[in-house]
Amino acid sequence: MQLTIKDIARIAGVSHSTVSRCLNNKGGCSEDTCLRIKKISSELGFEFNANARSLSTAKTGTIGIIFDEDDYENTLHPFTMGFQKHIRRSLERADLDTIITFSRNRITETDNVVKLVNKGKVDGVIIIKADISHSTINFLRKSKIPFVFPISCRTGHLMMLTVSYRSCQRRLSCRGTSC
Repeated sequence: MQLTIKDIARIAGVSHSTVSRCLNNKGGCSEDTCLRIKKISSELGFEFNANARSLSTAKTGTIGIIFDEDDYENTLHPFTMGFQKHIRRSLERADLDTIITFSRNRITETDNVVKLVNKGKVDGVIIIKADISHSTINFLRKSKIPFVFPISCRTGHLMMLTVSYRSCQRRLSCRGTSC
């Protein structure tokens, strides 16, 4: 059974709201109490329940990374491999989880990007060299979640990186950068 803040509160002899304030660094508690609560939670390996947290914050703490299945099953290009490594490191530093998938489900032919967003599984999407339809891009724009994708030309060079967040959209030119 998963350890909860109520379990930590019982062990520490405080209320669950005190535990919540201390673990979320909200203040309103003595430094000694917070240190004791954080020590207990660390020793017991406490992790916030992602489902419970997403109910109160309306965020999942998860980013979807979409690959092109053909590229992923074969050898990834060095640029793509380096890009993937950098993304992973950056997301881990930000304490974000990832869901890695492909643009389409091969069995059902459903759009995995639309499914992830509609089910509320991700807070944003990073599309890496995936074959994304215009309808999926339009869906992402309407969904108002952040998404990033490269637009490449037939020569295999990255032409621009499109970053969309809510109603704002920025394009960064990267001419001559090999994909």
